[in-house]
Amino acid sequence: MSGIERVVAKAGGTSNATAEAVQQSLSWAEQSDIFVVSAPGALPGDGVETEKVTKLLKKARQDYVNPDGRGRISLELVDTITERYAAIVHGLGSKSMHSMWIDAIPVRVHQAVLQSEHAASMLGERLQAEIYEGQGFTLLDPGRSRYDLDDEPTWWRQWLDTVVQKDGKYVLPGNTTRSNGQLVTFDEGGSDISGGLAAYGIHADLNLNLTDNPALSANPKIITPSDRAQYIPHMLYAEGRELGRNGTGLVHPAAMTPLMKGNIPTEIRSTFDLHAPATRLDSDEERARSRRSRVLALSLMENVVIHQVYEPGMAEKRGRLAAFDTALAEVEVPIIDSQGNGVDGQKYYIAAKHAKVAQKALEKVVEGKVRQMHDVDLITMVGYDLRSRVIDHMMGVALNAGLDMKEWQREGHELSFGDHSLRMSVESAKSRHVYERLHAHFCENE
Repeated sequence: MSGIERVVAKAGGTSNATAEAVQQSLSWAEQSDIFVVSAPGALPGDGVETEKVTKLLKKARQDYVNPDGRGRISLELVDTITERYAAIVHGLGSKSMHSMWIDAIPVRVHQAVLQSEHAASMLGERLQAEIYEGQGFTLLDPGRSRYDLDDEPTWWRQWLDTVVQKDGKYVLPGNTTRSNGQLVTFDEGGSDISGGLAAYGIHADLNLNLTDNPALSANPKIITPSDRAQYIPHMLYAEGRELGRNGTGLVHPAAMTPLMKGNIPTEIRSTFDLHAPATRLDSDEERARSRRSRVLALSLMENVVIHQVYEPGMAEKRGRLAAFDTALAEVEVPIIDSQGNGVDGQKYYIAAKHAKVAQKALEKVVEGKVRQMHDVDLITMVGYDLRSRVIDHMMGVALNAGLDMKEWQREGHELSFGDHSLRMSVESAKSRHVYERLHAHFCENE
């Protein structure tokens, strides 16, 4: 990374799952101004001892608040969490982490679980950051900020300007921010958001997102063998956001907002192979034009419900869409996407697990009807300016994949375009087959 002055790097759960992974991550951390860490990720195998630490912490909290749990905290979960960190510390062979630190973990888990869901969720990243602190890094604590940071880049810059020295090396617990005077978490993939905000905060020249692989044209768990999925050398942030919003764990879409605002490129790299190819995300449209009309990648978002809102005269009434959005936000239902559906209609794409809550929230504010479409998956194709080519091939490929297009359209399914994407909703039972056929047609034969 010669010639690059300031670097923020984020290491995900895989990069922090074991002592060996942390050793690899430390080599990247030494090259970074701020190193953002996630809690230890899942281990190979089955059983509670192999699950992500954050998942274990959330489960402990859920068990505690569950009426059937009678306010108890699972000793098995507490012991498993403690053992995960003890294994990392002992594997590092570090004498900088006193045994009392490990001994205190059960108490800290109990305190976090008793306090709140936020406290339980963020403890994993905090403990992992302290391991790096024991390796000589200075820990950045968002709770010590004088400002409410939230996800506002300007506030993060004001905070980091006061605490980060140019020649220092820092570790930041991911997925943690300060809001209304309290420490809270972002959401799934929140360490990506922390990385993007930290990069903006210190005027970074490069944001590194460290994981096990660069970006691929498809989910290798669906497209097999995995070498059918093509490596992606370059993506626009706009393309990356489309994938991120539609089911691909590339980089959290919210993480890209401060990076785009600061014009800071991101490289997705393998923690474990310094010389492996990287995927670069930036706003270089000139580079993107060289692959115009080519499908770069596909994503599949399963288990989606479409809420179709019909309200007579809504187009002429000021603020009706805002009222629907607010109703969903107040019950903490994330909107995957929304789009117009005729003059008096709007469609909301919601994860199936939120379907009942979303239905009730919309019915309270909609002065008309709310209809649900179940058993739908979303397939999204991403690439620079797809309109000029993909639509010509789309229907033929879909027909060959076994879709009855007349029946498909009669059921209310639609094709919709984003700036650099095309998405179709597909009956869940057929979506994986259609996904494979689309990938074979548009990506494997380029």
